[in-house]
Amino acid sequence: MAETICYSCMSRTDAADGVCHRCGSVVPYIPADSRDLFPGTLLHGRYTVGRLLGRGGFGATYLALDGASGKLCAVKEYFPAGMCTRDRDSAGVSAAPGARQEYQNYLRSFRQEAARLEELRSVPGVVHVIENFEENGTAYFAMDFIAGQTLNEYVRSNAPDGLTLKEAVRTVMKLLETLQAVHERGILHRDISADNIMRLRSGELVLIDFGSSREMLQMKKTTFSKGVYTAPEQRYGDAQQACTDLYAAGVLLFYLIRGRVPGQEGLQLEKLRGVRAGMPDKLNDVYETATAVNPNFRYQSAADMLHDLRSVYPLLPAEADRSTVTVRKRRAIRLLLVFCVLLLALIILAIAGALR
Repeated sequence: MAETICYSCMSRTDAADGVCHRCGSVVPYIPADSRDLFPGTLLHGRYTVGRLLGRGGFGATYLALDGASGKLCAVKEYFPAGMCTRDRDSAGVSAAPGARQEYQNYLRSFRQEAARLEELRSVPGVVHVIENFEENGTAYFAMDFIAGQTLNEYVRSNAPDGLTLKEAVRTVMKLLETLQAVHERGILHRDISADNIMRLRSGELVLIDFGSSREMLQMKKTTFSKGVYTAPEQRYGDAQQACTDLYAAGVLLFYLIRGRVPGQEGLQLEKLRGVRAGMPDKLNDVYETATAVNPNFRYQSAADMLHDLRSVYPLLPAEADRSTVTVRKRRAIRLLLVFCVLLLALIILAIAGALR
């Protein structure tokens, strides 16, 4: 059987049994949504499109192969829900009747997102954009493919009741180092959450999804809400500065420690004080300062919040090595299984003896 491309992992495979030998996916890959770009579509004469990675309200992101570098990348396409349709024969996108002006307005915002990311190309911890371009009646930008988990996925699979205090604080400090560089370039992210931070296997973090970002000096900023992560001034379209992103960083700190976001009564968030043995009150003070309702009472720069977390870090209790804990758990599970097998054997022997 001739080699073909597995559009799930973009590797070449003979797939003699209809399964990719590398990733185990069914070949050929068939899109589940009629809105998806057809696998194998070539964009900008360079990017071969593979499987869908995710879809949001204003676009979709695909795994792709960069023909220029031979590396995997991700390509984000502007495709706002309900505003456009796709020509299946040409991959062309057309604005829906009555939505042309709105489609064009959001298209400009999409291009601005790509431009802002290109400005941040040199910032460590921010997803790296390769280039942006218009084609097929819409717009795209290609960026590095990040192999990892979102922080949300990492916490749910490794520590559903929350990370250790030191790991939680280390994680937020890494984010703040990135935010400091982003803010110094005059950009607000405005959508900080555990879903928009990727964690690599190395433990490094990458901030993604700048779709809601704005320039700090931009006077008019749209309202936006992502639940409890959203600062009060952001919900109502009031003035927003670095402290708006730091509010979300404070909520993230709570989430990483508790494994859930804080409860909220009105505009007041649930306290963090005393929720974990050995947690110093100063850590709660950092959280409360970051998430103050009045933005004037919050940290005004990522550097200030980072300074306080660095001073708290030495006060936190020592943590067990995660690999050691995992090994101990595996040993305990194996011993439990051996015990259960022996117990079952004894029960069977006892029943057999009784039947004689």
